[in-house]
Amino acid sequence: MATEVRLALIIEYDGSCYKGFQYQKNHPSIQEEIETAIEKLTSQKIKIRGAGRTDAGVHALGQVIAFDLKSDLTVNQVLTGLNHYLPRDIVVKTAYEVDKDFDPRRMAVSRIYKYSILNRKVRSPLQLRYSTLVREDLNIVEMRLAAELMLGTHDFGAFAGTLPKSTDSTVRNISKLEILILGDKIEIEVEGNAFLPHQVRRMVGAIIDVGLGKISVDYIKLILDGDNKKMKTKTKSMPSQGLCLVKVAYETFPPPGIKMPTHIKNYNITKADLRPKWHVIDAKGQTLGRLSSEIATLLQGKHKPSYAHNLLTGDFVVVINGDKFKVTGNKLLSKKYYRHSGYIGGLTEQTMEEMLDKFPERVITQSVKGMLPKNKLGRKMLLRLKVYADDQHPHEAQIKESNNLVQEVPEVKPKAEGKPKAEAKPKAEEINLEGLTIPKLKELATSRGLTIPSKARKADIIEMISKAE
Repeated sequence: MATEVRLALIIEYDGSCYKGFQYQKNHPSIQEEIETAIEKLTSQKIKIRGAGRTDAGVHALGQVIAFDLKSDLTVNQVLTGLNHYLPRDIVVKTAYEVDKDFDPRRMAVSRIYKYSILNRKVRSPLQLRYSTLVREDLNIVEMRLAAELMLGTHDFGAFAGTLPKSTDSTVRNISKLEILILGDKIEIEVEGNAFLPHQVRRMVGAIIDVGLGKISVDYIKLILDGDNKKMKTKTKSMPSQGLCLVKVAYETFPPPGIKMPTHIKNYNITKADLRPKWHVIDAKGQTLGRLSSEIATLLQGKHKPSYAHNLLTGDFVVVINGDKFKVTGNKLLSKKYYRHSGYIGGLTEQTMEEMLDKFPERVITQSVKGMLPKNKLGRKMLLRLKVYADDQHPHEAQIKESNNLVQEVPEVKPKAEGKPKAEAKPKAEEINLEGLTIPKLKELATSRGLTIPSKARKADIIEMISKAE
């Protein structure tokens, strides 16, 4: 005979087509889809309870639900059966049998939300449903200062939407608030014990407005420290598609030995990451296209976790043997460079071969320039590129780190045992005697066992040393 058990499921869903998690009459919801799937699988009408009521359009990677089920089905059969009946934008990731008193909402210790922002000039069709486009440049430093003020326990009433009558307090604790830069994407991750309606989206809206210069960091401090019942933020709630419920944390769930689904690893930027380094690249034998791509990557800072497309986060690059690279095909003759003097008939044309003869350093510079942003930032990046035709450069003092330049270290031979041999003295013909001063010549003569008169002339001393050899 089947016994009743309580099951807890971790759910992932795309909230784009739903009016939120909670059931709503005449509108599609996540709760309705899951309950419908349970009924199809077990022929039982069951109400589920969720850890959080995500709004319309909000997504989830780790929503937790629980319900009681009286069935002979195993936990794994419930998981596979529900995924069979659920629509493609909702999936059960893991399922567990839990204690009868497990409550996904009341027993939650914290909740982690992530808000994704696409910070570039044009939209992305692939990220349209999962991020919010912000075209203007953002001041990340000021945004982080504003985020730091929101950490801890505060009255977040000013950041809340319409509150239900059952709300006892608007005080919440924010234990983590991080701003991550991932190329042209900015992720703001917030962890707290609980959240008010629209709180995360309004907090993110305020942080974005600080980054845009619309409000100041001091204004955020005023809202958090002031009488929030009489103040409201000037910022509206950010669009829902950028928000995702990443994880709900508990003390005893999931059961020991089973790991929760992981999400992207955080990276905290240090001052050392922002300090530009110096790289040396030997162009000898390298293909021009690959060489230029590697240089452009270093100049833009794409090799660093701290990369930001709108900030100067790249390094300095020194290129030696700048005229000894390789080109494919017939590019020496087919590739042409144009220059205009600004006057009528002032257009000149040069092939790559001619450019290499006259200005060998410019070929690499022009190739790299085409791979950098076509704006003021790109011009600043190009100023960090130093190209030299030979294998010498004047930047030894600045070089902190070399790239693709292997310097041979002379092999140190072990010292022979016994009495060390005396070092051989250099012969007179190996020394520029004419370039030495009289005191130096006398010192050299004395080391060879010669006696030099006190008033001897320089020519006499040189003659004596030469004859002694």
